[in-house]
Amino acid sequence: MQNIVENKTYSNVKGCLTDYKVKKPKQGTIVESFNVGNIYFEFSNYDAPLYFHSKDHLDNFLKDGQCVSIDYVKKGRSNKIIKISSSS
Repeated sequence: MQNIVENKTYSNVKGCLTDYKVKKPKQGTIVESFNVGNIYFEFSNYDAPLYFHSKDHLDNFLKDGQCVSIDYVKKGRSNKIIKISSSS
């Protein structure tokens, strides 16, 4: 992670969340997903702690229409969030 940040080998997207969903496929599992522009993000409380995951926020600030700035990396077919912050 340090190399990614220091070398700036990550992408950034700014925009407002659309199609925000929370799923609970089984007891104790939470999967959240949304789009920012044409970029799809999905994470759960079981994702590696290296990236943003459901345990990182308990205040439910994520919602449709919430405008954000997201730093992320592509890992396989997934977009893994490094940092997410509110924006105007």
